[in-house]
Amino acid sequence: MSVIGSIVEGENPNIDITCSVSDLGYPYATFKWSKDNQDQSGREDGTITIRQGSATVSKHDGIWTCIPSNSEGEGLGADIYVVVNAKAHLSPSLPRTLTVVADPK
Repeated sequence: MSVIGSIVEGENPNIDITCSVSDLGYPYATFKWSKDNQDQSGREDGTITIRQGSATVSKHDGIWTCIPSNSEGEGLGADIYVVVNAKAHLSPSLPRTLTVVADPK
């Protein structure tokens, strides 16, 4: 079992992750995805795509696991670690001025 991803650069790229097995078994295996042990939607052929512009650190950073299964049960899963590199930004809610009060002691 293998999980293949790609390193993507640039603004808002798609992230494509593909899961495959050397033998699909009988009946043929389908695949399910989880991220940090939470079920995720993905195609049963083992491919999951995080669409351009939707990749965020809070939603997509972490360990993604692909698990093959058929009517006979589940196979061993494989993991891939996804890192979303986000641009640094300042919070717009910071105060514009800061007042410092000194202790006269």
